[in-house]
Amino acid sequence: MNLDLSELKDIHLPVKPDLWPLSWGWWLLIWIFFILIVSLIYLVYWYLNRPRTYALHELKRISNLDGKIFLKEINSLLKRLVIYKFGSTTGASLYGDNWISFLNQTKNVCFSKEYENLLEKSMYASQEVLTPEDKKLILENSKKWIKFNL
Repeated sequence: MNLDLSELKDIHLPVKPDLWPLSWGWWLLIWIFFILIVSLIYLVYWYLNRPRTYALHELKRISNLDGKIFLKEINSLLKRLVIYKFGSTTGASLYGDNWISFLNQTKNVCFSKEYENLLEKSMYASQEVLTPEDKKLILENSKKWIKFNL
């Protein structure tokens, strides 16, 4: 048996597999990882903003109340938020001038001396002492305080 090997070509090694393009399994893994990261970021954002969301919903509920009840509820909400944010040793003992000055020391809010006077008057007044302009100003300042301090 006489074989002519001159016609054969040399052995060529196959091309090494490249990283790109990726197979569908890698794409699936990348998408699952991406979805997990986005979900984690959303959950952390939701968890950190939960008190602010609650406070803004409470503020919206309180805005429909009238006079004395409105002022008591606003003050109660702010007091609860201060206790939540700064602890019970700081927030629970504050009242009057100290309460207003503490609220004013926090970021971007200015509650006036009139707010304190309205608060004191509303405790013992038999009639409504709150004008719509005062109510609007108190709501705006409360909303600002909640957005910047929680």
